[in-house]
Amino acid sequence: MDVRYWEGGLLSFEIDAIDKMAKAFGPKELPPEPVAGSTKGKSFDVLKQLKKPEAGHGVWPWRGYAGFRFANSRGADGEFDLVIVTHSLVLVVELKHWRGEITNHGGKWHQDGKETEVSPVDKTRRKTYELRKRIKGLKSRLPGGKEPWIDFCVVLTGKCTLNLPEVEMQHVMVLDDFLEMADPKRFKDRFNARSNIGLNEHFDFFDGIINEGTVKPKELVVDDYRAQSQAVFTHPTDVYREYDAVNIHNKDDRAMVRLWDFSKLDDTRARTAEGRYRILSRERDVMVYLRRRDQELMNRCARPKRNTSPDSVTEQYAELLEMPDGHYRLNEFINRFVERMTAHERVQLFKILLAQFAGLHGFKIAHRDLGDHSVWFSPSSSIALSNFISAYYQPVGTLGDLRTLLSIGAIALPEDQNTAMEGSTPFRRDVFALGLMGWHLLQARPMPLKLDVAYVAGVQAQVESSEDWPAKVLVQALQNDPKERFDDASAFQQALSDSTPDNSASFEFDNRRLDVFSTDLRLSSAYREDDEPISDTAEKLIYRSGPLVVKSWPSINARDPKDGQGPMLMAFFEVLEQLKGSGFAFLPKIEHFGYDRSGNPFLAQEHIDGEHWDELKGLSVETRIVVAHGLIDAVDGLHGQQLSHGDLHPHNVKVNVGSAPENTQVYLLDCPDFSASGTSPVNTRYSPVLENCTPAERDNFAVMRMVFELLDMDWDAPSQKDIPALRAAVAHEMDTESGFLSLDRFKDALEAAFTPAKTIETVSVVLRNRSGEAFEILPDNGKVFVVVKPYQRAPTKALEVTFAGVGGQLTAEFDPASRHFVNAFKANQEMRVPAYLARQANHHIEARFSVSGGTSVNVYELTKLLAKDEAFLSLAAQVHDAEVRKQAAIEDGESVADSITGEDEDNGLAIDEAQLEAVKVRSFPVSQIWKTITSTELEAQPSFRVSEEPHFHKDGVGLLIPYAMDAKALEGFEAGDNIRLILRDGEKDIDIGEINLGMSVRDAVYVPASSRSKRVQAGSQLFIQSQQNKTSMTRRRGAMERILNRQSVLPDLMDYFDEKCKLAPRGYAEEPTVSDFAVYERTTASGTVIGLNEAQRAAFTQLITTGPVGLLQGPPGTGKTEFIAAFIHYLISKVGVRNILLVSQSHEAVNTAAERIRAHCRRLDTELNVVRFSNRDHVVSEELLDVYSRNIVDRQRNGFSAELKERVGSMASSLGLGKAFVQTMVDVNQRVFHLVRSLKKLDEEIQRAQKGNGADRKALQTLKSSLMGELNLNATLFLGELVEGESTPQELLERVYDHVQTVHGVRPPEFKHCLDLIQLSQEYVERLSSNRANYDEFLMRSRTLVCGTCVGIGLQHLKLSETHFDWVIIDEAARSAPSELAIAMQVGSRVLLVGDHNQLRPTYEEEHKAAIARSLGVTTSSAEFQQVMRSDFERVFQSPYGRATRATLNTQYRMLPAIGDLVNEIFYDIDLENGYRPSPAYFSQNVPECLSHVVTWVDTSELGKKAYDSGTLSLSNSAEADAIIRLLEEIAEDTEFCAGMAKEMAESQEPPIGVICMYLDQRKLVRKRFAEKNWSEEFRKLVKIETVDSYQGKENNIIIVSLTRAKADQSPGFLATPNRINVAMSRAMERLVIVGSLKMWSGRNARLPLGHVASFIQTKQDTINYCIKPVTPARRVV
Repeated sequence: MDVRYWEGGLLSFEIDAIDKMAKAFGPKELPPEPVAGSTKGKSFDVLKQLKKPEAGHGVWPWRGYAGFRFANSRGADGEFDLVIVTHSLVLVVELKHWRGEITNHGGKWHQDGKETEVSPVDKTRRKTYELRKRIKGLKSRLPGGKEPWIDFCVVLTGKCTLNLPEVEMQHVMVLDDFLEMADPKRFKDRFNARSNIGLNEHFDFFDGIINEGTVKPKELVVDDYRAQSQAVFTHPTDVYREYDAVNIHNKDDRAMVRLWDFSKLDDTRARTAEGRYRILSRERDVMVYLRRRDQELMNRCARPKRNTSPDSVTEQYAELLEMPDGHYRLNEFINRFVERMTAHERVQLFKILLAQFAGLHGFKIAHRDLGDHSVWFSPSSSIALSNFISAYYQPVGTLGDLRTLLSIGAIALPEDQNTAMEGSTPFRRDVFALGLMGWHLLQARPMPLKLDVAYVAGVQAQVESSEDWPAKVLVQALQNDPKERFDDASAFQQALSDSTPDNSASFEFDNRRLDVFSTDLRLSSAYREDDEPISDTAEKLIYRSGPLVVKSWPSINARDPKDGQGPMLMAFFEVLEQLKGSGFAFLPKIEHFGYDRSGNPFLAQEHIDGEHWDELKGLSVETRIVVAHGLIDAVDGLHGQQLSHGDLHPHNVKVNVGSAPENTQVYLLDCPDFSASGTSPVNTRYSPVLENCTPAERDNFAVMRMVFELLDMDWDAPSQKDIPALRAAVAHEMDTESGFLSLDRFKDALEAAFTPAKTIETVSVVLRNRSGEAFEILPDNGKVFVVVKPYQRAPTKALEVTFAGVGGQLTAEFDPASRHFVNAFKANQEMRVPAYLARQANHHIEARFSVSGGTSVNVYELTKLLAKDEAFLSLAAQVHDAEVRKQAAIEDGESVADSITGEDEDNGLAIDEAQLEAVKVRSFPVSQIWKTITSTELEAQPSFRVSEEPHFHKDGVGLLIPYAMDAKALEGFEAGDNIRLILRDGEKDIDIGEINLGMSVRDAVYVPASSRSKRVQAGSQLFIQSQQNKTSMTRRRGAMERILNRQSVLPDLMDYFDEKCKLAPRGYAEEPTVSDFAVYERTTASGTVIGLNEAQRAAFTQLITTGPVGLLQGPPGTGKTEFIAAFIHYLISKVGVRNILLVSQSHEAVNTAAERIRAHCRRLDTELNVVRFSNRDHVVSEELLDVYSRNIVDRQRNGFSAELKERVGSMASSLGLGKAFVQTMVDVNQRVFHLVRSLKKLDEEIQRAQKGNGADRKALQTLKSSLMGELNLNATLFLGELVEGESTPQELLERVYDHVQTVHGVRPPEFKHCLDLIQLSQEYVERLSSNRANYDEFLMRSRTLVCGTCVGIGLQHLKLSETHFDWVIIDEAARSAPSELAIAMQVGSRVLLVGDHNQLRPTYEEEHKAAIARSLGVTTSSAEFQQVMRSDFERVFQSPYGRATRATLNTQYRMLPAIGDLVNEIFYDIDLENGYRPSPAYFSQNVPECLSHVVTWVDTSELGKKAYDSGTLSLSNSAEADAIIRLLEEIAEDTEFCAGMAKEMAESQEPPIGVICMYLDQRKLVRKRFAEKNWSEEFRKLVKIETVDSYQGKENNIIIVSLTRAKADQSPGFLATPNRINVAMSRAMERLVIVGSLKMWSGRNARLPLGHVASFIQTKQDTINYCIKPVTPARRVV
């Protein structure tokens, strides 16, 4: 049998079995003529040379195809070990090399009782189906068009017995039995083969299906891990290869596959299964030994993922190894990361490496085979080790001569060159290798894969001649004589620590940081004293100077601060700077602060007239309440800025009582204050008696007590003047541990005590001739739903208004002209509000209706009620106006769509703004808009109505909440999801609890019973949220509330976003100079000079000097990322800002900007501390992995652990201890104490195992004996004598402690201090390893540049709201919803929004938009709604303030001029210029015909109805998908052009071809069609297929746009709006191809953006830039 092999995925046992089949399956005839070379991997030309069988022999020949996979298949179903084409059928053969008894349990096969995998019979059946599908599509090419019969068989090549179900035995054979199928009779009996149909006469048919273009070598898959095609490491003797592997179910789950070929190992042990098992298990034994001693150290090593039995280790064996995540081999890590590390960071990395080996050597494990192949590093400075095959460890020792064969031998060690050398040990061998590795790390130089004698000698010479301090230590490690080296890695590590220079000076405060607060004035002359000082002490002077109060601290010289005063002054000045820009009305205005010529710190503030709190007399109750709220709001505002007063009492609070209560102002004095001693004064009367009370808690306590006194209440005892609500609120604070953390409860009590109870108005409505009893309609959760729509009988003259609430509905007729209700004609009773009415409602009121019958209609009270409701009247006018326009259009024969005045129904965006100009548009305050958008967000979540009263579950713990069976709210969730049930109560959202889907029943959800769940009643509407969504919403809502409550760093931030904002911009820093801009110019490899153009420079200057809110519009390709990078570098290097927060909507945008900023700083030698926050490491770019927050924390932990002795030793003197003693105690702790602790835990396990398995108990006792031996040995090292006797572990530890104390002359108190210090240090390491230490919060506060996404940066543990940033820069701001912007904006002193409102807008769910419109009293089709739904970027950009501060970039470099001109003409009202950018070289040659023009429209109109879309909810278009595939085929045929693209992609990593689909379903269809085609693997990588919504900010050389929408009625859907179209048209750099129907965008659609695009191309057609081509129908082939 001729067999064609695709080598690569076949194992040796499979090849051997197939070779046997090839020899067996054929006629008994003379062998063919010999053919030179192997047929494996060769073409069929070789097969044709083989001798053909004699004529008339119908059974033979057969042909085999081995080890292939279909290139476009998904998963393992398209992979085949062997397919045999016989004379009568096609046979799929799956090969398994198993031994022992094979059984089936629950659909999985077991080998000798051990589970292996899902039944191969089931797997092979699916493969058979896959092959059948492919043959079926081409069966017409066979004689008679008949589909051949396809069968399958699992063939076992090992020695095994089968005990399988009969249904499986039909498809399973052992190899010997299968070879018997060479007998035609047996073959026919076994496979029930039909009479000969001559398939073997049509091998060319099967060659066509299984050919070079359609298949590839089968992939190596081990336990669901697919090995990458190229080996990452190959043993010098080929005994094994290592491959990176990815889990086929989870691409983030990675492992390493080691493929053994023991035939390459020249040793008798490799010839037997037992011998191979011993070789293989060597590494496993080391890991088991290590795990018993240090689990964490073992976790940092490559270790087998599965257990292996001796009989399963075949001559070729695939081993699966688990690797720690995110690690790179030594050389790759050096090239990627070490080059940009500082010298200090490199040394620390080397210390971490030594620490890991010190741990191994301490456990008597030596690696002995170090090199690039076996040492791995991560950006977190975590180190992983692999290839322990040649390792030495104490219980077993060496491998003997086999080690030589298995070792890589990457380093030529001196002792291997001169065997006469003495003193070589496994540990000294490692020391030498570590010395070499350390030198390469310190020099950031990759290490050769083979270090020969000459290379090693060269390194030794370099180290000896180096002046760097680490080299002095490395010299000893690299001694040729092993006896002269360090004994082990621990001694090496200690020597490096001892040699580390003292850097304690680097921790001292740099007084130069205070220079920014220096002034040139003399305090005494600048601010002269008016009268006698208010206060004059040695520490502080306070006096009046005109309208100011001046404070100074004469005892301090800020030019040379002493005794820790520097950091205190810095903190004081920073708070003053923050408050000066805050604009807080409750603080005296800060006129000036800093220190004068003599270094005297001072503060000049506005003098406040008024009465102190304790001087307020004779105030009315109303005024007292206003004053109380003023104090509460002032303290809340202060706390909102994460500031506190700390010493609040009646004499530092002043009140200016106005003529009216609303004119009254409360002022906080002495905020902030400074004490030269560092102690803060505390008034005990106004401070709680609590340990470690925070300043904020003191403030809150003081507020409550002072309000009590203002209201004449006795703080200590109840009296007749008590206000019970306030007394109860304070009592609650007193009784709880968390008391006085917040003023919320007290404020609510004050509000409740003095706010009159709300009354709900009752409206009486009488219907004529209505029978039945009167009934009431009550509010549902505070709302009566109102639906306003045209009255069908007179649509242009009247409106139909329906009121729905608990109890029923009422429908009335409203006359918009007179603004009166004129009739009530329908009423019906119903217990709950129908869901459809709640959805349709576009308004709501809070009222009670009394509905009755009478002789005449009476709707007077209804008219009276709603005459006061401006929102209702405005809504009625809008609905009426829209209907009048609609009816007029119908009468004039126009399309109804043309009459819509606001928004397109598909997505609520404007169709034609020109039509809106004549319409009076009501505007809303931005505070109302923000609050509405945020508060209605919950309504976009799935919900249901409670159908009956909830009842207890039979377990008595949970509550079952019934719901209507047609509710689909739970369909999107899975059993493992954390789902919260939310009840809306007014403006509050109450979390009822977590839904347990497992306990829920068919028509009711299960939640734990609680006081909150009792609020749920029949008819309640409940919303469903994932925990993740709920957490995100809470973060965003909290940020928005802080801005609305004016608690953001910029208290008036909200005002700048009002569309009518006329606030004057503030002036700031000096303008940048020409030389400042010059530093950003650089020359690229192609010789092009890149820098800031004139528009960018003008924008730069505008945004630096004007604020506090800046706006930068960056149209496509105008270099906004480059601008942001230069801008941030300037802020850091020139302006001297302390911290910047950079956020964006997408991870990609954040990564790109941060990378560019770091590149500027490296090039210009500017120091920059960056942190990149994310809760997912795979979204962080490789360039930023070293500053990814988790990696920084891990690096800190690893570094601290590695330098533990060094760090603890440096603190010894401060405790009055000797350094040697402290470091010895660290050794005792690591070598003795840890073992004692482990033995204690082991004793507890042994005790628990007394009643259990005897074998387990014995194993634990054996382990205890081993650890005791190790403990005795380690104790001997410190005691200096052999440990004898039966001491308990604790007694032995005490002996060591006593001995060390005696030797070092340390007394018990100092000894305890030392133990406490070591314990504290180790707890610090442990806390960094867990989530208990919020190191991320420290990074947030301490880094200069903080980066993350808009929402991700608000993660709760980061405590963003407690941090202040000098600048907050938000990229893609026009795409962000208000609450997303709020998270970042709330913490900035200055805010820069970067975006383009002509591109994608914020996206909202339809339900959310309907809820927003309903809450505002407008319709989603109204002009008002369009104005509301603009992005905040657009809102402020077009305001008077925005026009005064905004800047626009106007030179684009992305698109060729032909594309740029199209985009500028249609989407921008600015003059968007085209800058120069060189095109890739392969575009200067001949390009495929379909890309002959820069802009091409491929018109599908000619296809008629075939050009129409699918008409489904999310559209697809088959004709366009086929056209795109044809375009790609034409491009793929040009191999030279594709080679150019591939070369470019190898450098950029970005596919050069992008397909943009305007609808999600079209993306699915195009991807499906693309997957069906037989592309080369290289071409597949050149193409990406996405939707337009995921494309903003991205670019490709070639863009193909699938418009998708094409309808007979020409309804445009959301393609009527310009934003998405702009994004789609502006992504292409070199070629833009638009695929769609021209006819669709002609006629009445010609005025729409796509109509303008079509018209622009049509009118400008030429031979180079623009053309329109008819679609070329593509023939689809399955």
